[in-house]
Amino acid sequence: MSALDPSNREAALELIDTLTHQGVAVLAVFHDIEAMERLATRVVVLQHGVVGYEGSPQQTLAKLAGVAR
Repeated sequence: MSALDPSNREAALELIDTLTHQGVAVLAVFHDIEAMERLATRVVVLQHGVVGYEGSPQQTLAKLAGVAR
């Protein structure tokens, strides 16, 4: 989504949100923390090709913030 202009980014995020509310499972790779906070029900962080940690967006992004510091 980083290559999208703001209106197309928002349209893509709204499409994902609509699909999930219709019961469609969506697997996405994001580097956009705001999008993860907004849409994710579960976040998995890979470290060196294996799962480093996983959980709710709040738990996982808090761990990620701690690692970045």
